[in-house]
Amino acid sequence: MASLAWLSAQTQVSSVATCDTVGAMQPTAEEFEYFRQRVEEVPFLRLLDIKLERLGRGEAEMSMTVSQKHLQTMGIVHGGVIASILDSVTWWAAFAAQQPGDSAKLMSADLKLNYLSALKSGRATARATCKKAGSRLCYAVGEIFDEAGRLVADGSSTLLVVR
Repeated sequence: MASLAWLSAQTQVSSVATCDTVGAMQPTAEEFEYFRQRVEEVPFLRLLDIKLERLGRGEAEMSMTVSQKHLQTMGIVHGGVIASILDSVTWWAAFAAQQPGDSAKLMSADLKLNYLSALKSGRATARATCKKAGSRLCYAVGEIFDEAGRLVADGSSTLLVVR
């Protein structure tokens, strides 16, 4: 779990994003770079090579280039990898929808997925939008596309707001 207060406490450069600027319509380039680096520091996301590509108010986009380590025995991307990128992108969308000054932490409570087509190679792009950012629950929806723009999976996530 991460919190908006954690981001403020970890920031060494005063101009880098704080909880007050995350709630803005669009992070600055410097703020986005700060969040992109935070994603790269998460060991599990680094293991899967999942990258944060875009972050806006209540929206997020992440990507991953398929490699051998993502494949199951039939030569397609393992369902757990697809679930992980959807879980991550919906978390970031919910994070980006939090109110300025909020020090809440977010924790996935439910993840629902529909696997719609096989992903075998190339780049996968996941996009999510937070549909509800409440004081106790957030709800976000997401989609994952292959390099050709074909829908690979869609789903939703309910996140607990922990104070």
